[in-house]
Amino acid sequence: MRSRRDQDDDFALQPQFVYPDPVEPIGDPEIRRPLARLLRSEGGPNTIFVEELGLCQGNARVDVAVLGETLEGYEIKSERDSLSRLPAQMDAFGRCLDKVTIVTCERHLDDVKTIVPAWFGIWIARGSKRHVQLAKLRLPSLNPSPDSAAIVQLLWREDAIALLERFGGARGFRAKPRTHVWRELVHRLPGETLRACVRAVLARRLRDRCKLPSDVREVVVGAYGNPLLEIAGAVGPTMRAV
Repeated sequence: MRSRRDQDDDFALQPQFVYPDPVEPIGDPEIRRPLARLLRSEGGPNTIFVEELGLCQGNARVDVAVLGETLEGYEIKSERDSLSRLPAQMDAFGRCLDKVTIVTCERHLDDVKTIVPAWFGIWIARGSKRHVQLAKLRLPSLNPSPDSAAIVQLLWREDAIALLERFGGARGFRAKPRTHVWRELVHRLPGETLRACVRAVLARRLRDRCKLPSDVREVVVGAYGNPLLEIAGAVGPTMRAV
């Protein structure tokens, strides 16, 4: 009779079937983390990163906004996402942002190329859930037709009044609703001037919320669990200066 040890040796010599690990789809969090690292590594002086920036009075949001010499938006469409909201988002992005990049996956790539305009950038996320790499398939170009009426809505009412006052037109508007103030700004300021003023006001507002001196290089804005904050080494619930 063969010993138990001999039987175990025979079993060890037999080919064993190894069940492969299930391939899990890559989701937003897995893409957002390397995207945050890449954007922060490429950010210039005085760069501000904002997650979930509301546009068009909150009717749309962009996943990550980068505020510097331009206002750029990065929208993630992972394997777990659908593209059902993209046409409406594309309209809001095209009205408010200077540059737009869609960060997507192989599953959606052909559809994204069909849906978005040629000036949108397209990056692709490849790899596994544990290790995502980003490739820049198409770089964004400047928005050919930004909408001043939508861009001005990024201003709070007091910011809009202060800007109107700066250009000598606040008289008679201090008690009026913000929509009237926005409309007057669009009427008074050329589009390029208005966009530059809105970027400056947004940057100042975010720095004031952080109570930071003007020479701080970078501000990251978000909430707990926000990859931008984690990578920046945030210790507070909302903001961190680097």
